[in-house]
Amino acid sequence: MTGSGRVSVVIPNWNGEQHLPMVLGSLRRQKYRDFDVTVVDDGSTDRSVAYLESEWPDVRVVKQGRNEGWASAWARGLEVTAGEYSVIMNNDIDFDDDWLQALVDELDRDPKLGFVTTKIVFQDDPDIIYQAGLDFYDYGRADTRGGMEHDDGRHDQPSATTAATGAGSMFRRAAIDAAGGIDVDYWMYCEDVDLGLRILLQGYRGLYLPAPVGRHVGGATMGKFPDVQRYHFWRNQLITLVKDVPGPILWRALLKAWLYNVHQYSHERDGGETKLIRKAYVDFLKALPQTVAKRRRVQRSRRISPAEFRALLHTEYPFPTRVPRLVGQRK
Repeated sequence: MTGSGRVSVVIPNWNGEQHLPMVLGSLRRQKYRDFDVTVVDDGSTDRSVAYLESEWPDVRVVKQGRNEGWASAWARGLEVTAGEYSVIMNNDIDFDDDWLQALVDELDRDPKLGFVTTKIVFQDDPDIIYQAGLDFYDYGRADTRGGMEHDDGRHDQPSATTAATGAGSMFRRAAIDAAGGIDVDYWMYCEDVDLGLRILLQGYRGLYLPAPVGRHVGGATMGKFPDVQRYHFWRNQLITLVKDVPGPILWRALLKAWLYNVHQYSHERDGGETKLIRKAYVDFLKALPQTVAKRRRVQRSRRISPAEFRALLHTEYPFPTRVPRLVGQRK
């Protein structure tokens, strides 16, 4: 699975020795064979590297040396691979045997397709959806479509998606390069949303397929660190809003963005997590000058109009508020 395949698979790994047989076994069973596999080990302290070198000599192993974050591992994997199509994949997932072939076929069919993702369910309960694409709201909310819902057929049609999950998706490498690659400052969470939005701004589109299906353990690594997850989600969600949403859309959505953050802060307050969220907001503000500089680069290079981009987003405000007309709230 090493070499220079048409498809390059990148798997970030941190202390995931127990899960690697699952994801690598899934890749070995794929019907599509023109691919290479790179595991970027992000400073694991378990036997991940020794296991890979002993049991999977046909897999390229890149050692980060220390834990530099999931986004950094993904970026490093892109640096050392050269496939026309690039797959990002968690270490705790497996896919149907025709997964690679189906996604390659879609990207071959449409040169303006930037990324493809598929339905992913939970491995221990395949009737529950992990993700069925992603919806992004103009005020900064990134909503995993179908997350934690029963798989009752509502997500069984191909559809547009504004991003492709880092748990397991395929990208056109030219689209990643045009968008400027992975932003390693995210460290973890929302880096896939950020990349998806920047690819859309380049005039590509994203596609969700209901099949073939992936089965994800979910939280196998970072589920042990919920505070780390929550902090990065709230900080990075705000960074993504400021960085990627064109000005005319952003200004119109500021009231909704403020209401959304008040709503979510109140929810976190009920759970006793306000200190953590306040730190996320403070660190977002500290990073604001850098984020604005990135925003200038992103917006200068975009190839579609704000109106075209807005058409790809959700603009309604789905939470209770006393100003429904002003925020386009659903009735």
